[in-house]
Amino acid sequence: MLGETQVISASKTQPIPIAFRKTRPSKKAVRSQSLIKGLEKPFPKAKTRRRYLGTTIFVAMTMTLLPLIYVSMVSTIGYGLYRLAISKYLFEMLPVTLALPVYLTSILIVTSLIALMLKPIWAPPSRRKRQRALRPDQAPVLFRFVHSIAHVVNAPVPKSIHVVLEPNAAAHFRGGAKGFRENDLILTIGLPLLSTMNLSQFAGIIAHELGHFSQGGGMRLRCMVIAIHNWFAKMVLERDAFDDELNEMVQSDTYLMRTAARFFLTLTWLVRIQFWFLMISSKALYCLLSRQLEFDADSYEARLVGPEVFEESLKAMNKLQLSFEAVLNEILREASRARSTTYEFPENLPRLVTEHTKRMSPDLMEIVNHVVYEKQTSWLDSHPSDGERLEAVCNLGFDGQYKNSYPATVLVPNFDSIAKKMTGKSFTSLSAWL
Repeated sequence: MLGETQVISASKTQPIPIAFRKTRPSKKAVRSQSLIKGLEKPFPKAKTRRRYLGTTIFVAMTMTLLPLIYVSMVSTIGYGLYRLAISKYLFEMLPVTLALPVYLTSILIVTSLIALMLKPIWAPPSRRKRQRALRPDQAPVLFRFVHSIAHVVNAPVPKSIHVVLEPNAAAHFRGGAKGFRENDLILTIGLPLLSTMNLSQFAGIIAHELGHFSQGGGMRLRCMVIAIHNWFAKMVLERDAFDDELNEMVQSDTYLMRTAARFFLTLTWLVRIQFWFLMISSKALYCLLSRQLEFDADSYEARLVGPEVFEESLKAMNKLQLSFEAVLNEILREASRARSTTYEFPENLPRLVTEHTKRMSPDLMEIVNHVVYEKQTSWLDSHPSDGERLEAVCNLGFDGQYKNSYPATVLVPNFDSIAKKMTGKSFTSLSAWL
């Protein structure tokens, strides 16, 4: 519900290369140039690590087996339906009055089973998933900053930037084969990162996300692995519009409707059990690849800002996540208690989260960071533990080439306007659920 995005169009905010500027730069331009000082020289191409390469090859070879297993299961049941449809065995063994209902019921069950196995193709998303895309104001300094980092890490330049309320950052190809093929990259930035971090920390986060795409083959494999995993996860975990209808039919006053709904819910449950193993296998393979990609992306962040800033960013992310969850839980609790649309939601959630981080006890954060650093990575973790990541970065021996203590909000002069608009839109939709 808080995942609405505000899209900053790249087409109107392309930075003007410094080499083509003929006039004397203004004070504003000089300040803009000072923000990207240290982001002029791209990194030399890094040699691919053996572990990274070996993991990529293993995952690529193993992951192809899962869709083959899925197709073979559907094909086997489809062949069984065909054999059942042409078989005369029931009519030879039973009277016609008994054989016909058994025959038709068997056809219905097997056909329904196949339809449910193919449900991700035809079932629309659950209507309870509500999202809203917002058009933003221009942010040329932010785009120039991001473009400069993309140049440094040898990554494709993002075509657009999405801004969300969660304290997170991500980069991904635009949906569809065209975005995958044409490097149509979307960068997503959490507004609390801008309101809390300095430019060095923020630059490291962006370098990490764009660094994923410097190794193009690994990131494309990751996208394929995610697509396969999401297919199985959709069958096992997600609820779609068809599930919503069945759950409503169970409450029907008509006995026939209730019976039909329970029948299809039972079949759906059986299908989910069938594909649970494939989902877990794809998840384990995805996590195995993802952890190596995270180590690789961390190396770009370390080369840009150094291990000290890297550690500061890890701690800042932990602090922001705790603050965000605490603030959001408090808002929901108070709004639910009020049970009224007159409840005054916060005007600027990112600023509220930032203020909450400043009031957090240092002793509490020391305990949290100790627990996080000591945490052991499991085989279903998509990210290595913070302790493993920090140790790997320190072993690289990079000092970092970009140092800047300006607050990251200087990149977006109209930050508060965007944050207030995002907050207002999000909680307007949220209040309808209380």
